[in-house]
Amino acid sequence: MTVSSVFGFFIHVPSPQQFSLHVVKKKGDKPEHVSFLADGDEDPRLEFLEKLEREQEKKEEEEFKREEREEKIRAKKSWVKAGGKI
Repeated sequence: MTVSSVFGFFIHVPSPQQFSLHVVKKKGDKPEHVSFLADGDEDPRLEFLEKLEREQEKKEEEEFKREEREEKIRAKKSWVKAGGKI
């Protein structure tokens, strides 16, 4: 969205808004393309922010799952080093 001032009045001039992300989830993976393109007919800010927020939530969820898996592996290694006794 572009806002222009004409004679002291602000007017909305429709314009396309977009973002384009290339997300690499782990080293060696191919980048995943995530994008947003608003057509310019309406104010795209809310939809733009919501899409970015969803992508951030996905990233945080994946990081949490990875950390959880790593913690389980550390616990198993610790258990084995301790002799594997219950």
